Amino acid sequence: MVLEIALLGTPRATTDGEPVTVDTRKATALLAYLAVTERPHGRDRLAGLFWPDSDQSRSRAALRRTLSALAKGIGHDWLTTDRQTVGLKRDGLVLDIDRFRALRQQAHAEEDPHRRVAALRSAVELYRDDFMAGFALRDADPFDEWQYLEAQALRQEFALALEQLVSDLSERGEVHEAIGYAYRWLALDALHEPAHRWLMQLHAAVGDRSAAVRQYRECVRVLERELGVAPLDETTATYRAIEEGEAVAELPLPSPRAAVTVSGGTSSRLVGRDVELEALRQAHRSVGSDGRFAVVAGEAGIGKTRLVEQLLGEVRSDGGAVMAVRCFEGEADLAYAPLAAALRAAIAHQPSLSAHHGTETSRLLPEVEAIAPAVPLHHPGALASFYQAVTDVLLGACEGATPGVLFIDDLQWADEASLDALGYLLHRLPARPVLVLGAWRSDVDTPRLRALLGVRGNGAPATLVEPGRLRLDDVERLASDHRGSVAATTARRILDDTDGVPLLVVEYLAALSRGELEAETGGLPPTVRHLLLTRAAAASETASQALAAAAVIGHPFDEELLRRVSGRSDDEVVSALEELHARGLVSVDLTGQRRDAYEIPHARIREVLYDEVSPVRRRLLHRRAAEALSVRDRTALASRAARIAAHLERSGQHARSASMRLVAADHARGLGAHAEALDHLEVALALGPVDPAEVHEAMGDVHTLTGAYEPAVTSFEKAASLADEPRLAGIERKLAQLHQRRGDWTLAEAHLDAAERVAQRMGLEALLAQIAADRSRGAYERGKLREADACARRSLMLAESAADPAARAQAHNVLGILASGRGELDEAREHLEASLTLTARVAEPSARVAALNNLGRLAARRGDHAEALALLGDALSACRAQGDRHREAALLNNLADVLHEAGQSEEAMERLKEAVTIFAELDDPDRPQPEIWKLAEW
Repeated sequence: MVLEIALLGTPRATTDGEPVTVDTRKATALLAYLAVTERPHGRDRLAGLFWPDSDQSRSRAALRRTLSALAKGIGHDWLTTDRQTVGLKRDGLVLDIDRFRALRQQAHAEEDPHRRVAALRSAVELYRDDFMAGFALRDADPFDEWQYLEAQALRQEFALALEQLVSDLSERGEVHEAIGYAYRWLALDALHEPAHRWLMQLHAAVGDRSAAVRQYRECVRVLERELGVAPLDETTATYRAIEEGEAVAELPLPSPRAAVTVSGGTSSRLVGRDVELEALRQAHRSVGSDGRFAVVAGEAGIGKTRLVEQLLGEVRSDGGAVMAVRCFEGEADLAYAPLAAALRAAIAHQPSLSAHHGTETSRLLPEVEAIAPAVPLHHPGALASFYQAVTDVLLGACEGATPGVLFIDDLQWADEASLDALGYLLHRLPARPVLVLGAWRSDVDTPRLRALLGVRGNGAPATLVEPGRLRLDDVERLASDHRGSVAATTARRILDDTDGVPLLVVEYLAALSRGELEAETGGLPPTVRHLLLTRAAAASETASQALAAAAVIGHPFDEELLRRVSGRSDDEVVSALEELHARGLVSVDLTGQRRDAYEIPHARIREVLYDEVSPVRRRLLHRRAAEALSVRDRTALASRAARIAAHLERSGQHARSASMRLVAADHARGLGAHAEALDHLEVALALGPVDPAEVHEAMGDVHTLTGAYEPAVTSFEKAASLADEPRLAGIERKLAQLHQRRGDWTLAEAHLDAAERVAQRMGLEALLAQIAADRSRGAYERGKLREADACARRSLMLAESAADPAARAQAHNVLGILASGRGELDEAREHLEASLTLTARVAEPSARVAALNNLGRLAARRGDHAEALALLGDALSACRAQGDRHREAALLNNLADVLHEAGQSEEAMERLKEAVTIFAELDDPDRPQPEIWKLAEW
């Protein structure tokens, strides 16, 4: 049996040569998704992908109907299904995308030019049209997003195949055929000047100079209309050569491939920093068996990075390992971004990882192969295990006979999650001979950053270095490096114009040395903008366009990303990078190990260059950046979602940006980065169009976890006012649970009534079971034990009928609480252990935290303090990973009670102090709710 599926163009399929007909478009979409992704998928995932607006029971039912329709069309034997997953058999499956990519790989590996061209021709002919062209689902945004990303990736691959085919055919003299493929190449992107130049030269090569001239004029027209810019000098020079009748054989055809080589740059001598440099040297010398932490803080342009570079160079010279990473302003809401960069650099230093470290680092680095999947961070101990593995890998890469340095620059842009991980690392510096060095801007530092200075993981205080502005004698010393001795009046003028900021002084002196400015005539630019633009203005047109693209990208980039964003060819990107590096406008990344190898060396420089890009061109470059980031390594798409969303927003694609913000919010929540998740949700709501009820509900969830209960109520109420009935029932229940947290049982009961009315109308049996469990707990807290018992048993009956693990877990949990309250400890343990077992099948970690907490309290009642501490410790780890501040405080309080009973009074007091600190932060400080302090079991 053979199943052939063609997705390049309008989707179609045949089985053993007979056309496949399915009854619904979603059956076709499901077939495409299973074929392209090449692996089984969970039924819940598929239901959410194709029916995102339906509740779980309805979407699962719709999936069953769609599977039935698909099986009827292609035959039941092609589907592999069980209660949890759905897949497509691969044996006998023929997919045109697989064939297209295999032919491209064959051509890439082929040395014989005839066979390479034959493979490329076959690949290009297979590409009938874009991926699933003309196909769309009206009510499945997640699938549409996946389809769009697949289409963009294949379109890029098609463009590369055409480019190589045009090049190979031209080299073989088959120019007429090359012209046809060049037109197909240009049709993919009418703004791609290399394709225009190819066509101009190919037309000229066959003697059709009029066609070559028309092609140039078409290039001019398109660039003017779309970008408001003129063609590059290379394009105009080619046109003039053709117009003047220059021998075509002498015209250089563009080469599709090149390698970049960049020579080392130079930097100004470090002056006026003797005291600060000695302080850093002393911090490094003081590293013995234990590590140290040092910070360089100061305003933008004050020379923090330059000062640290001096120390890092000395450490390298002494044989010490150095790792340096930088945080970026555009990634302040991208969870663990600097941590991922640091891990990537560390693995370059020590590529051999243990199985455990490989598994943990694979959370942030998709390129790291994990032997086993990483345990979700909300599981007990998972977050601590993750932080410890990160600490081991980063510090391990810096250890050696000479203590190494881990440097993190621009920490003011670090996300909250990365700062949490850094705090953990700093507490583990004992027995790790490494200097951890941070730098941040003092004008934008935060209490979180200042708190790092108080970390005393090795008993020694952090070293704080705060460079000041340069003095007149410092300027004179720097000036002597650039121009020899200068007049005192000139040095004074430089100091006055730059206010002693080292970045401005160096730029000023560099401009004077190149003869671009005349100090003596008074023609001095008043700001750094003029200085930097003077340097950038001397760059060639190609280099200027590449520099504009780099400024828009806004973070370290490699050649491939710069090529895609700038629209220039490989040759042009190589030349541009070499020129920009020579001019000091682009530098090689500090580590020299990252895939992102180049960057604009200072944020101030990038800001100035970005402002100079026209608004129209900015939008184009941001769109290209979003597309380029979307199609590279799509397994890590979620980790780049925030960056992609920012580019989409600036390119004017607000709807797609909002959708990507939701992806970024989910990713941040999965990492426990709630502040970043809220930022993404708020931006998504502002951009639209998104489902406002869904976004407000998600914001309420995050506010609830952080203990901001007033904002949580506001968000849930907004969501309730906008939601349809299936969503409304869940939101009303969340409002009830929120009021239960605050101890307002009457208001909670009112919301449970509202939730129950909707759930009964909709026939939502699992939700009714959960509502009954919530009622049971409320009745128990108010002393109505008979009512509590009746509600709990009704909850279990409904949950069993619905076969819903989350509802069953909650029902057993509340039955365990009631049995414990009656003193029936064996029955309580049976219910709570049943609840804990069921939570393994529930994605939401709250149920597991509750079961562990209640089992821990039960163990304490039975006098087994060791088991109680272990269970409560696991609950605390899972709760912290989830970021639920209220329940974290309650768990700390419960731990304090058990520790006190076990005779560990000092540790009990420490836990109690932690609990009191968190309790004091909860809810609205202007309306304290004493009841929230009473939470012990839930």
